[in-house]
Amino acid sequence: MVPRFSASQRRKQSPLPNSILTKLWIALMVSNTLLISPGCDSQTKPSKPTDQNSNLQSNSDLTQQQPDNRDESPNEQPAPEISAADNLPEPNSNLRFRLLESGPDFSYRNGEEAGHVTMLETLGGGIAIFDYDADGWMDLLCTGGGGFGADEKEATKIHGYPPALYRNNGDLTFTDVTEQAGIARDDFYSHGALAQDYDNDGLCDVVITGYGGLLVFHNNGDGTFSETAEQLQLPTDLWSVGAAWGDIDNDGTLELYVAQYIDWTFANHPLCTGQAQNFLSQKTVDQRRDICSPRDFAPLPDHLFKFNEEGMLEDISTKAGITQAGKGLGVLMADMDLDGDLDIYVTNDTVSNFLWTNQGDGTFEETATLCGVGFDNTGNADGSMGIDLGDFNMDGLPDLFVTNFQNEQFALYKNIGNSLFQHVSSASGLLSFQSVYVGWGTTFIDADRDGDEDLFIANGHVKVYPNDSTIAQWPIALENIEGR
Repeated sequence: MVPRFSASQRRKQSPLPNSILTKLWIALMVSNTLLISPGCDSQTKPSKPTDQNSNLQSNSDLTQQQPDNRDESPNEQPAPEISAADNLPEPNSNLRFRLLESGPDFSYRNGEEAGHVTMLETLGGGIAIFDYDADGWMDLLCTGGGGFGADEKEATKIHGYPPALYRNNGDLTFTDVTEQAGIARDDFYSHGALAQDYDNDGLCDVVITGYGGLLVFHNNGDGTFSETAEQLQLPTDLWSVGAAWGDIDNDGTLELYVAQYIDWTFANHPLCTGQAQNFLSQKTVDQRRDICSPRDFAPLPDHLFKFNEEGMLEDISTKAGITQAGKGLGVLMADMDLDGDLDIYVTNDTVSNFLWTNQGDGTFEETATLCGVGFDNTGNADGSMGIDLGDFNMDGLPDLFVTNFQNEQFALYKNIGNSLFQHVSSASGLLSFQSVYVGWGTTFIDADRDGDEDLFIANGHVKVYPNDSTIAQWPIALENIEGR
């Protein structure tokens, strides 16, 4: 029997541990988030990882935290117009949450006020939750996003906004330590965040992805970071979104996988239109410029980097057999076939997802279609974004959950053994909200502490004029009601 998931609507009264409560608060506060990266905590040891991931989303991965000017959109309706009660099955769960008024005052900015309606504006920002100062409390990093030039001469000049780092005070309040930590960098338009101890010194470092390369912040151990991307000789011409660290060859040193998105520039910025309409009356106003589809752009190749003897990160993608271009958003490293080495799963937008199966000799074979995790249950490629790994039916095999676009099934891939997966979204009760929601960051978590894994999904539309939906959307909490 496949366990089913149920939307929850009644408040759970018992207090949650700090680690769980912090994670849930973030998932609810940032309702439209590309990436949610669990990151490091004070118990992190400099040892070989078995499951390191960066996912749209959670932040990510993997859409926007609402920009300050989002309420100026001519088509926006308040989130309650799309009610959980209207789009989810009748709730039969005791799981409830309440908003804690203790969060940082932060908004991701995507530059939409310039009116360019670019593909950059569709991805939004990521967050990483990790213990940067090793005091036992989980801290919060939010990426800043970016914008465009203010005058006509520089109208198409793309710039970044710095991330924000908030220190957990231990009482569910946070202090902004961005400047003193040395991470107030605005090098490029940023998207995702990945927290991981990449050099095995026991301290959690941070990678920030975006349009224009990577930022790699090395933790100095004194509450500050040093940016090391140039020192590591990482390229500066990437549109990086998802990323993951992992020891793919079991040599005790981490490798870095970076997913790239699409070949968009202002020189390749076609005119796409949408119908401006009143969501409630469905009355069409007129045709206006809208976000294009990722299908209108060519894919970009992903990159796999390995530390060489000089301590630089060398691109070994071709040598490792990772040569297929995609439209990557989420990345996850895990031992999917349980053979003792890490494989790589990538969610791609409108093209087949990737499952790079580790061959154990430094090379990978792309097996997503063969294993059943490349497409949906009808053989179509979805607009896949967020990704997380779990064991929702508690059989000891790693399962995958992938968030997708409106009118697409959010994909729950059940591991049935022998490196094969089965698409079980329908049997698990996950189809009721697909007609409205655009899913991004997601996470498996035992929110009610009953021993099985529940699901959280951050949602938000990318279109300026979405059909039969709104831009602002509720996050979804799903309780696993038959896990065992």
